[in-house]
Amino acid sequence: MDKKKIVHIVDSLCVGGRENVIIDLCNNFDKDKYSVFIITLCNDDNEGKLKLDKQVTLVSLPFALKRIDRGNTFLTFFSVKKKLTEIIRELKPDIIHTHSYFHRLLIIASAISSYSGKAKYFHTVHTSGMYFSSKGLLNRIKLTTEKFALNLYKPSLVGISEIVQENNLFFFKNYTQTSRYIPNGINLNKFNLANYKKSKQEFNLDEGDIHIIYVARLCLGKNHLTLFKAIDILVKKYSNVKLLLAGDGELRVELESYVRKKSLEKNIIFLGSIRNVPELLAVSDIGVFPSEFEGFSLTLIEMMAMELPIITSDNQIFKRLISHGKNGFLHSMFDENNLADLIEKLINDVNLRTEIGKNAQKYSEQFSIERMVLEHEDYYEN
Repeated sequence: MDKKKIVHIVDSLCVGGRENVIIDLCNNFDKDKYSVFIITLCNDDNEGKLKLDKQVTLVSLPFALKRIDRGNTFLTFFSVKKKLTEIIRELKPDIIHTHSYFHRLLIIASAISSYSGKAKYFHTVHTSGMYFSSKGLLNRIKLTTEKFALNLYKPSLVGISEIVQENNLFFFKNYTQTSRYIPNGINLNKFNLANYKKSKQEFNLDEGDIHIIYVARLCLGKNHLTLFKAIDILVKKYSNVKLLLAGDGELRVELESYVRKKSLEKNIIFLGSIRNVPELLAVSDIGVFPSEFEGFSLTLIEMMAMELPIITSDNQIFKRLISHGKNGFLHSMFDENNLADLIEKLINDVNLRTEIGKNAQKYSEQFSIERMVLEHEDYYEN
């Protein structure tokens, strides 16, 4: 029996939640049934390719991501579209699954609409933020552009959370075939505390310190400043509090400058992008996630799976995932005092940390890679 060809198309395979979902999906599809390809619009921001299974073929277009975003708009648009169209025609996929936004999605949609072969089309919306939650003329233009792009190839949508699914039905029902809620999943064996030795010394961390971990890109929407202000409050009482930041991004210089200005260099540690996230979670004491918006946070589920007591912001996604006081705590979005109070509560109560962590781990069990992959395969076939 001939294998069906699945092609996933995305901007890049940089370090990020969306990219990790795509990599996990493609690595775990049934290779007896499918030949799997990933096409990236750029060839210069694909660090995630190191995680790809050997049976997944990566095809990168010969463009820099900055050129796609900042170059001569029309020339770049048609250059990228032309090359992408050529690759799609060469591969002759049975299933095309897209993951991009705004002008990048418009490029992809234009290329797909030029493909005359028979294929099923799918598109995942990975966020509830951006122009889905913000008003203003620019955001209306972006949303209109996205509707136009989707209308070019009318895919079936995937909503990665209940909120995203509701947005899909509200914004895109006239521009797409249908939408299905498929939550993201993680490797529950990889993120299992029992599989790791808890030695802070391996990370050159002091066993006597309280380590708070935030795994996120250093970019807009992740609400680092509220967290920094909370740490500034806490260190006046608890000098052994250390905030570990795993992730990199365009705001790093600005955030490091803020930390120096507040003389918090000893208490807020920038680790950059790291590959041994589970090991770091295993030696951390408290997890935080003050993000302003998310589609569905894999990182949050990973922290929960590692039995970390979690404090998140009260954004719409997290309020669906966190039962306050049971499997985590919710803080008021931009209230550093509320966040500091909740962290202090966990600092002073080891038993509470253990209880919340155990409840979080139990809750995370419903979000497995296996379930996510099977639901996608079923969607593709049915």
